[in-house]
Amino acid sequence: MSRTKADIWGPVLQGSGIGPYSVGDCIGEGNFCVVFEGDKGGTNQVALKVLEPNAKVEDRFDFKNEGLLLKRLAKARAVVDVVETRVDTIYLTTQVGVK
Repeated sequence: MSRTKADIWGPVLQGSGIGPYSVGDCIGEGNFCVVFEGDKGGTNQVALKVLEPNAKVEDRFDFKNEGLLLKRLAKARAVVDVVETRVDTIYLTTQVGVK
């Protein structure tokens, strides 16, 4: 049975802090990222999209571009409220679990 990214990185990151956010449960994963619930002192729930440490150069480039695109979309109402990007994390201020 193959282990998923969430199986590998979930136990490592859950309960830790990334920037001002505490890392909660894994809520998804993609080609080169894992997405966790994040919380900023009980006042701000976010989705934390974390780049895998062993991601390929092309994936790092795509990750950065995604952050830049989401930053531009932050100006559109009801898409993304706030986006903060770092080298390995994109902070999305959205309501967790809302589709």
